[in-house]
Amino acid sequence: MKRFLIGMIVSAAMTGACGGSDQAPAGGSSGAGGSPSAGGSETGGSGTGGGGASSTGGSSAGTGGGSSGASGDAGPSGCQGGDCTCAGLCECAASATCNFTCGAGCNQIDCLGGNCTSDCTAGGCALDCDFGATCDYKCTGGGCSHDCDNGAKCAIDCPTGGCDIVCDAGAECTVICGGSTPCTVTCGGGTLVSCTGSGTCQATGC
Repeated sequence: MKRFLIGMIVSAAMTGACGGSDQAPAGGSSGAGGSPSAGGSETGGSGTGGGGASSTGGSSAGTGGGSSGASGDAGPSGCQGGDCTCAGLCECAASATCNFTCGAGCNQIDCLGGNCTSDCTAGGCALDCDFGATCDYKCTGGGCSHDCDNGAKCAIDCPTGGCDIVCDAGAECTVICGGSTPCTVTCGGGTLVSCTGSGTCQATGC
C-alpha cells in the first residue's frame, strides 16, 4: 500500500513537471510584443515625409518675382507750366504756358490747348499744336514735322529748311523757311498766313 501511494506521488510530481514545461513555451511567445517597434517606425517616417511638403514655400517666392515684371511702360511726360526739359514724348497741359528745352533725346512735343515755345536743336522732332493752342516753334536742327490743328495758331521757324508742316482744321500757320531746301505746307482746312525767309514753301491746298 505504501509503495502504491509513493508511486502515485511520484507520478503526480512528474505530471506537474510536465505541465510546467507546457506553459514555458507560451511565456516565451511574449517576444511577439516586440512588434510594436514596427508601428513606431511607420509613424516616424510619415512625419518626416510631411515636412517635405514645406517646399510649397518656394512657389510663393516665384509669385513675388512675377509681380516685379508688372512694370508698365511710362506715358508722355507732362509739363504743368514753366520751363520743362523734354525727353522722349512731352505734353503741355491745357491752359498752361510751357517753355520746352528740346535737345538730344527729345522726340515729340504736344501742346494741347496751352501756350508753348520750343526749339528742336538736334533736329528731326515732331512739334505739334492742337485744340486752340498758341505755339512758337523753332527747328534749328532741321527736318522737323509740325502738325497745327483744330484752331491752333502756329509760328514756325525752320532756319535750315526741309520742314514738313500740316495746317489743318481751322488752324493758322505763319512760316519762316530758311536754307536751300523748301518747306512743305499742306492745308486741310487751315490757312497759311505767310511763308517768308530765304527758302520757299511748297504749299498744297492752301
